[in-house]
Amino acid sequence: MEETRKKPNIEFILDSIVTEIRGRDRVESVVVKNKVTGEEKELKVDGIFIEIGSEPPRELFEAIGLETDSMGNVVVDEWMRTSMPGIFAAGDCTSMWPGFRQVVTAAAMGAVAAYSAYTYLQEKGLYKPKPLTGLK
Repeated sequence: MEETRKKPNIEFILDSIVTEIRGRDRVESVVVKNKVTGEEKELKVDGIFIEIGSEPPRELFEAIGLETDSMGNVVVDEWMRTSMPGIFAAGDCTSMWPGFRQVVTAAAMGAVAAYSAYTYLQEKGLYKPKPLTGLK
């Protein structure tokens, strides 16, 4: 986050909500209202990305002994395995694909992590899949 704050072409607008999206055939601007002062202003934009604006619990990652990168994100491999066997991570809290903080990549990573956890549990004998019944 601190690296992003230092970039001259990025403006942080805090305590605000988007109240209106304007444009013809494409997004041209948004109206933003400050929740504290009530002040509204229009911002010229080329597009919109919706994010929840929360930070992963990086202190927790370090406290339980997960390897983290210089930004405090959990280091994972291509199967979303962390430095601790049996612990998997996915989405914005990981070191994987740092430029793609989007729902679609987080969902894909979640699918990989789920498959990896399933495989891990099977290999350790901790989960035995039940056969599907009732299918015709």
